[in-house]
Amino acid sequence: MQINDIFQLYEQHPEVEALVSVLKKKKGENRLLARDCCGSLPALVLGVLSRKLHRDIVYILENQEEAAYVQHDLAVILGDDQAAKGACRSYLFPTTHRIRQKGSDESYTIQRTEVLARLKSGEQADREPIIITTYPDALMEEVASQEELMTNSLVLSCGQTVSEAALGKQLIELGFERVDFVYEPGQYAIRGGIVDIYSFAYELPFRLDFFGDEIDSIRTFDIETQLSQQKVMTAEVVGAKVSKGSTKQATLMDYLTQSTLFAAKDFNFALKTIDGMGFSQMVQQIEQHDALEFAQHSYWKSHAVVNFDTKPQPVFRKNFDLLFDEITAKREAGYTVYILSDSRKQTDRLGAILDTFKEMNTLEDALDDVTDLVSRLIVH
Repeated sequence: MQINDIFQLYEQHPEVEALVSVLKKKKGENRLLARDCCGSLPALVLGVLSRKLHRDIVYILENQEEAAYVQHDLAVILGDDQAAKGACRSYLFPTTHRIRQKGSDESYTIQRTEVLARLKSGEQADREPIIITTYPDALMEEVASQEELMTNSLVLSCGQTVSEAALGKQLIELGFERVDFVYEPGQYAIRGGIVDIYSFAYELPFRLDFFGDEIDSIRTFDIETQLSQQKVMTAEVVGAKVSKGSTKQATLMDYLTQSTLFAAKDFNFALKTIDGMGFSQMVQQIEQHDALEFAQHSYWKSHAVVNFDTKPQPVFRKNFDLLFDEITAKREAGYTVYILSDSRKQTDRLGAILDTFKEMNTLEDALDDVTDLVSRLIVH
């Protein structure tokens, strides 16, 4: 069993179906409160909603640390391998400023630009939806306008005809620097029918293989090992000029469509923080979108309520007697128990422990059922 099996189970969940039913109504007027969503359940729910509704989602958290944590959950739930298939993906949209140091962080710039490039890559109906995790400070920070991004972007595709010399000229116009080997965004290298480009809109550089003046293949590669990572059909190249700031005022809000769903754990905190920094217009823009809040009480006066009735996982502190007691109690109550594991090694270790308990005749009435859990361990 894989994590996607849990995802598919939640696609049929009654409470998820209730959310979908409300959100299919006229866009911009729906206010929803999802109560008792514990742990990683909000991320799972958002992943299902994005896929079923085919809508972009912006999830506003309190700070960068929380936003990054939730984005990691989403990446696991949605599956890293889905990126190659063009399926729904999650992105972190941080500020460009370091948390505890002065100055900007280039990796944050790449993450922000990648989100903008994905949003402007086509109308939402023509591409897979994305889920963006962010926080007030990042939302308020200015970005390049769509006009500037289009002007300073280049899309290269397999089968496209362009000479290496002409491509090099285009890259220089976009602010790229020619080097022997690329190692940071804003660089490109040409050698023997191969062009390496490190865009400001992707975490890995692209390697273009030419057959004459035709782009034969495009792959991402690791700058340390120089080994190919993934074959792609197109490369979105965003120039250095975009990373150095915008001459026209714009924010992420200018890239979003009316169908975008906003979610938060605390809209009161998020919107008051944004309004308190002088961005009252942004608050008004957010309020014009559908909103889903994971909390016990809603910021919105008029809203629909969906109760998920989940509870936080008990703390076992490596006490397997407590673990087995909990599993037994849940199964006797009619629950199906799934155990999620970070690695196959952990799965094998738990299987060995279960076998040990069976040999000791511990919890003998439930052991046969509990041992069956090993076949349902979820490794991600």
